[in-house]
Amino acid sequence: MRAGKVLHILYLWVVVIGGTVLLARLFPQVDLDFSMELAVLILVAMAAEWLVVCFPHGQLSSGYAVTFATFLLFGPAAAAWVTAMGTMFGQGIANRGNPVRTTLFNSAQSVLAVCGAYWVYRLGGGAAYPGELLTLANVLPLLVFSGTCFLLNHLLVYVYVLPKHRIGPVGWRQALVWDASTYLFLVPLGFLVALVYHGAGFASAFLVLLLSLVGQFFLRRYVQVELNNRELGVLYEVARRLGTSSSPDDLLGLILRETRRIVPYHTAVIYLWSEEHGLFVPAVVESPYAAKLQDIVHDGDEGLIGWVAQTREPCLVADARSDPLLVGEPGLARFLRSLIVIPLVHQDEVLGVFVIGERRPGVYHAPNLHILTIVGGLLAVAVDNARLHHRLNKLAGHDPLTGLPNRYRFWRQLQAELTRTRNQDLPLAVVLFDVEGLRVLNDRYGFKVGDHALTQIARLLAERVPPTGMVARWGGDEFGLLLPNTGEIRAAETAERLQRAVEQISFGVEGREERLRLAVRFSLAVSPLDGATADELLRKAESELHWLAEPVGAGTGVLGAGGGRIRV
Repeated sequence: MRAGKVLHILYLWVVVIGGTVLLARLFPQVDLDFSMELAVLILVAMAAEWLVVCFPHGQLSSGYAVTFATFLLFGPAAAAWVTAMGTMFGQGIANRGNPVRTTLFNSAQSVLAVCGAYWVYRLGGGAAYPGELLTLANVLPLLVFSGTCFLLNHLLVYVYVLPKHRIGPVGWRQALVWDASTYLFLVPLGFLVALVYHGAGFASAFLVLLLSLVGQFFLRRYVQVELNNRELGVLYEVARRLGTSSSPDDLLGLILRETRRIVPYHTAVIYLWSEEHGLFVPAVVESPYAAKLQDIVHDGDEGLIGWVAQTREPCLVADARSDPLLVGEPGLARFLRSLIVIPLVHQDEVLGVFVIGERRPGVYHAPNLHILTIVGGLLAVAVDNARLHHRLNKLAGHDPLTGLPNRYRFWRQLQAELTRTRNQDLPLAVVLFDVEGLRVLNDRYGFKVGDHALTQIARLLAERVPPTGMVARWGGDEFGLLLPNTGEIRAAETAERLQRAVEQISFGVEGREERLRLAVRFSLAVSPLDGATADELLRKAESELHWLAEPVGAGTGVLGAGGGRIRV
């Protein structure tokens, strides 16, 4: 067990035991003559926990108004007991996925916060007798009490959640702002409850607290509406960006960032299906462990990712440690306990899988699964658009038969290399290959045989072209070779070597025992000797290629014969 984990457990139980011991020592100071009033205050504190308003970066509750009013009316011992019991029973019933130890910790730390605040309050000259608390001279010490209680509460909770990295620094700042703003309302409310109690009795004071709970209920409904509006805003933004010219990676990254606004997560990964490798490969990762997750791929029929892809059904995992499907699975399940996995399905095809996760168990629920399923549908459209865009780009710049770059792509690359080599005063060579006898092959044996011959030649040229070079299909039976940083002699040697390799290829034809071979001739032009622009170089190479003779052999199994013309 790591030292950090041991310290975390030790801290948890020190707080729990310390709070329990304090409660036991404070019990004799609780005036049981007011047990009925204290029981009602505990019920109000429980209701405040049930009706807690959940924000993306924190929670809002009117519980401190009960704590502060109890302190003003019945002293610190009663305030500690009411706060602890209200927190424990309230969170124990509506714990929102928190384990028992978290509920115990929250109860105990509230006791420590109240006791610590009272100690600071007394150091600041605060009155000890409850009847003297509601005086003008005691206002400042009471504000010190509230401020200290606020700070101690957040400090204790921050240390508790720190090893789990649930909330980053930005989240804590926002949580502090939200909670501090509620104290500006709850402290006066506690004063009001105490004044009403002294003036009109406990029943009237209870009605004031009840009105605060009603206000909290309506605020909760309002926040839910606002969060729903935020969800709609996220969906609108994602749908709007689908129609823009953003790159696929930028668009997928945007969707992950927008998703965090409505469903907070520790880690999110978009896996895309790779036909080439037969695996789900990480495309975009948002996580503190992104570098490691980028290297983890998943089979299409194994683990949680494969199961979701096969069933095409979204999956919600409440606790990965208790899910038999995830026992021993590498990757996300090793450090995430709450998971939502969404298949990216478009037109009955699984394009990928979308996964988000948190380190706590029981974080996600059915509404989260529902909204992420909608986001997953938009993600699938984005992935399909990106895939279509990639195919269109490939078709626009590649020859559909051979898969090589086409004439236009070759010309654009030639222009770019000319600019670079000219600036660096380097040579550049252009070689054009002409496959002789292809028309005869097509006429005698059909275009299918001719196409097969072209694809074989293209594959060989692509495999043997120098790493810095580029080969393209220039025309019907012509190929172009671009050789940056290459002079005339080296270009001629490279062209001759490729010519010999191509002429060694033999083609079998149905109905003919003898295998056929095609001859190749080439021409070349070198910058800056033969031209300074792309058009000049290509015009020079084409004129030499057409100048060469194109004899056609017969009866030897060789269709076309000839060689390259080497200039020295």
